[in-house]
Amino acid sequence: MKKIIYLTTLIGGIFQPSFAKNRPEIQQLAQAFQHEDYGQMQLLAKAEGTRVKTRIAFLQKELKKQNDAENFAGAEKTSRELAALKRGESYLKDLSNSPFDHRRASFAVRSLTMIDEGVEDSFFDNLNEAGFKLRKSFSDVNSDIPAQFSFSRDLEAGSDTVYGADFYLSWSPHDMKKENGDALLEPWRSGNSMFSYNFSVEGHLSSQSNSVQDAWRFRATGAYRWYDEKNHWGFILNSSLKDESDRDLNFHRVSAELMLVPVWRQMAIGGYHPTYDSLNAAGNHLLFDGKRPIAGHPVQFRWQPYFGADLGGIVSGSESTLGMGVADESWLTQRTTVELKLNFLEEYSGIKDVLLYADNSLHYAIRSQETFNHFEAGLNFKLSENVGFGIVYKNGEEAPSFVKEETIQGAFTIIF
Repeated sequence: MKKIIYLTTLIGGIFQPSFAKNRPEIQQLAQAFQHEDYGQMQLLAKAEGTRVKTRIAFLQKELKKQNDAENFAGAEKTSRELAALKRGESYLKDLSNSPFDHRRASFAVRSLTMIDEGVEDSFFDNLNEAGFKLRKSFSDVNSDIPAQFSFSRDLEAGSDTVYGADFYLSWSPHDMKKENGDALLEPWRSGNSMFSYNFSVEGHLSSQSNSVQDAWRFRATGAYRWYDEKNHWGFILNSSLKDESDRDLNFHRVSAELMLVPVWRQMAIGGYHPTYDSLNAAGNHLLFDGKRPIAGHPVQFRWQPYFGADLGGIVSGSESTLGMGVADESWLTQRTTVELKLNFLEEYSGIKDVLLYADNSLHYAIRSQETFNHFEAGLNFKLSENVGFGIVYKNGEEAPSFVKEETIQGAFTIIF
């Protein structure tokens, strides 16, 4: 009887395609996400979701047969595939949801690819599933700029080499995954609208003795997003309660931070351009020619403006400790980030991604009517999915101290 059941299972496995078999559909889905062809990506995700649902139903029946026949080895193997399929099904739902959530989709595509290739989750993937995200600085539009752990030389002061960190670590229950792959808490959705929240810590730190450029920022953030998927434009409105301080927490500046983030993909605002769609005016969505990916654009560009207000002041400690003049008042803020993906270098260098970026931030102190500018430019080489190396140049006055700095850094980078 056991042999008959085993043979039935084997034949069923042949005619019921497995999820983890390097399926071209998963490769096409990942390619569509990479080229920001989100319409095609969602169509592929829905089709794959239907197939996975059928496969789950089949395996659940087989698992019952194997347990009844005491075929425990076969049952264990089937259970593992079922667990992977259920996780995959949840990730496919993330890709099919409307409005589209770029943060969750990025992790979903990565996880689906790993399941498809039979790759075990890495340390960084486990952190993702626990709800954590790591980038360089606060942003709600998914950024490719990684956290930086650096060594630097201050050109302004002519001092010795120092070590630093620039990172933004966030946690959200919407990004946290249960064992079956479902989100711990789904974001609120209605039509084109979505609301989510997260908690975060942002650090811009140096090994110098409590450098005036150092800053800690702790936030509780609610994010409302409206996005028209048909016309590819919308906005994100962040509302945060923020506690900002120096490295040794000598003072605390508490504020309500509001940030408006426009998105308009046809104008490359919040999305890379050219997209894959612009290569296919005839509506041809073929992403693979057999096993060979079709070459994309050698360079892709996107930019992201931010408009905000930071309303608050110092509630403990003294700004005079660090020589600051405007920390104890409210600011109006504007920030612009420009990113260039140098795809042509990947073919010749073997490096996964090469990113050239520039970031400029303006702070206007309302009471004293002073304006402060901070500029940063960097080149990052992504050596693996999560780790890379970068070179960064900074010049200007950054909050909360607004003291002049000019540095050039080599940085070990991490993103997840």
